[in-house]
Amino acid sequence: MAMPPGGRARIFGRDRAVLVVQEFMERPEQGRKRTTRETPILLFEGPRGSGKTALLDCLGDFLEANVPYARVDFEAIGSVAGYEVLAALAFELNRKCGDYGRLGFPRFIIGRAVLEEKLDVKDHARAYAQVKARLEQYRNVAALRGLVQRVAPPLQAILGIPQQIPVPDFAGLLVDGLLASGRRGRRLLLGAGQDWYGDQDLGLGRDPIDELIRLNVRFQTDSREMVDGLLMAAFLADLRDNFENRKAARQPFTAAVLLDNADTRDGQQFLLDLARSRQDRVADGRAADPLMFVATSRGLLTTRVARNIRPYARPDNAGRTDRRRRGPAARWWYPVVLPNLDQSQVTTMVTGLGLQAANDRRIAAMVYQFTGGHPGGTRRLLWAIADEPDGPYDVRDLLDRPDPSGTGTVGERLSADLLGHRTQRELDKLLIAAAARHQDDADRLTVPRGLLDSDAETVHTPDLWGGGDPPEPAVLEPILRRVLLRRLATADGAADWSTVHQRLRVAAQAEKDEAGELYHALALGDVPLVTRRLAHRLAGLDGESWLELLDAVVAAPRRTSGGTEPAEEAQALAAWADTEKEPPAVQALAPLVTALWLVTDPLTGVRRRDLHYDVAAGYDAITRFCPRRRQALRLRAQDHRNEAPLWD
Repeated sequence: MAMPPGGRARIFGRDRAVLVVQEFMERPEQGRKRTTRETPILLFEGPRGSGKTALLDCLGDFLEANVPYARVDFEAIGSVAGYEVLAALAFELNRKCGDYGRLGFPRFIIGRAVLEEKLDVKDHARAYAQVKARLEQYRNVAALRGLVQRVAPPLQAILGIPQQIPVPDFAGLLVDGLLASGRRGRRLLLGAGQDWYGDQDLGLGRDPIDELIRLNVRFQTDSREMVDGLLMAAFLADLRDNFENRKAARQPFTAAVLLDNADTRDGQQFLLDLARSRQDRVADGRAADPLMFVATSRGLLTTRVARNIRPYARPDNAGRTDRRRRGPAARWWYPVVLPNLDQSQVTTMVTGLGLQAANDRRIAAMVYQFTGGHPGGTRRLLWAIADEPDGPYDVRDLLDRPDPSGTGTVGERLSADLLGHRTQRELDKLLIAAAARHQDDADRLTVPRGLLDSDAETVHTPDLWGGGDPPEPAVLEPILRRVLLRRLATADGAADWSTVHQRLRVAAQAEKDEAGELYHALALGDVPLVTRRLAHRLAGLDGESWLELLDAVVAAPRRTSGGTEPAEEAQALAAWADTEKEPPAVQALAPLVTALWLVTDPLTGVRRRDLHYDVAAGYDAITRFCPRRRQALRLRAQDHRNEAPLWD
């Protein structure tokens, strides 16, 4: 079954990101020519399912008919050398594109051609003759085809070209396009392409054949850093030549490269090599590269290269002006965090489902509270709703339904979407970490013989923890945390729900973190203790300070649901206080705490109207016990009265 109209999540908020890329690609007019400006490597960051790949799809749609571009998914191609990635990019950028024509890469191709030659390096004169003879052979189309047949398989893999296409046929495509098999193309290959190695835009004045021999020796001795670095320089020199001396010189945009999932080891290394090459270029006074690199990261790469640029830009404020404002830190790397959907966008997606006899706003609010606007999670839940549109509209029920994809339940598929490939040990430790409110809280479990102990490095990876712009601690992506907590609630063994929250409660108490202590106590179901402590604090704090404490405590997760109407469940949880043995403040506060705990729970579902009315009544009832700034409590009561009718 196809995705429902909720698939429009790929568009919301991404149009502005496309405009940001366009802005960096622009080549302003300078007299009768256009000039290339220096651009950073643009990094779009977001967790799994945040729409990074969808953004590249949107960029590809824009670029397809307008600008030469290439696209590589590092996660899909596995381990690959940097020079092979460059070969794939050169092939893609060489496709004929409107007024740009074809971008040629003679310098890069010459270097790539000599890498695997078997040279007699012990006899320099013989090696010199071998290279020269081989380059002369490339005047012949058949010789070019032979070269390309050797490099075609890895290019097919990198570009995602089906392996069913015979290698000779693919080689023919490369020769006809990339290697320019015409007379002018071969002359160009043997002319500017070869000669560049003697100069390398640095005025070296060396023999180009000697430099190509040196490149071959470095390749054979596995000095890949030097090989990748020199071929990167050749590749970028080819691009500069295209945009300075050929048809592309008159065009308004640079070329573009889209790199998905750049957090892999090879992805990070490729971009680090690129940044180093650009730094060397600036130091040597060479012109800017007419190529915009756009990469996506879940946080591993951005944390490594852009830790001094926080808070990251967002699409609505990103651009050259913001980059200049950030100073030298953003010269080479410019991270932009992709925002989640807002509630109005989720409502638009729900309306697109065309549900009968349903309150779209109410369903959207329920979905939004659980997903936090996470695009992938939102779409997964809406797909489940569209598959069985008659309800009931409850997140717990949705997560337990069979997923429309036919694989597992909705909750299991959502978990797989968010976590990717993790070992069982990593999953077990993540379940423990999910009980913590934030990363600092989780650190309390890494003490010697703690539940996480030496596993903090595998648990606290940047691709799972977001936010946390200093001085705030990082937090697990909210929807991921909710999915993990749901699994922890049914887990058994040495680290179950009770064990983990009790450890965190004791640790918070030892550090005099009252909010943390009460949060974990409520997660353990100790409603009486929490209520009595909050009643005691109400007598000593002003209204605003007490509300801050209350909000932090009732955000605690619930292990189970009573299975009844939420308002009835809240009343049952507060029944213990309906006795003269409890002080009046405790009697008044208990129904507020339980109703607020349930209405705050993202898993409660759409039946929240009565809960909101009960919360409003609870605030009214406790106002008289607050010594200062009572108006804050009255305003909260009114907020919930206003919210209640929206859940009819």
